[in-house]
Amino acid sequence: MRVLFLDDDDRRHKEFKRAAVGAVIDRAFCAREAILLLQGNDYDRVYLDHDLDDDPAAREMDDYESGQVVADWLAENAAGRQGCLFVIHSRCKPGADAMQGTLRSAGLRVIIGEWNWRVDEPGSR
Repeated sequence: MRVLFLDDDDRRHKEFKRAAVGAVIDRAFCAREAILLLQGNDYDRVYLDHDLDDDPAAREMDDYESGQVVADWLAENAAGRQGCLFVIHSRCKPGADAMQGTLRSAGLRVIIGEWNWRVDEPGSR
């Protein structure tokens, strides 16, 4: 299984990697990194956070980026991604709901839930 994990917190990346034994995991810390990985790879599952680092100096970003930027890009580039499960693991309910709506409107399978690796289809809220 190939997985993309987007989160700005390195600790969460490490926790996810420990839990997802046997998976090939690509890591992204910002929207730009996630989009570059999505352009070049096919994934079985993509985990998306909404609130990414909004300090441009911290990640050398030009603008504020959020998971919504990735959801918008995915909606525009949804062809061939219908087999992928998108899991929004953000604690920001308004942002997570907006991302879910964007992805669903593009015909993609999406849930809001924790990134618990042991659950095939994490519960949505």
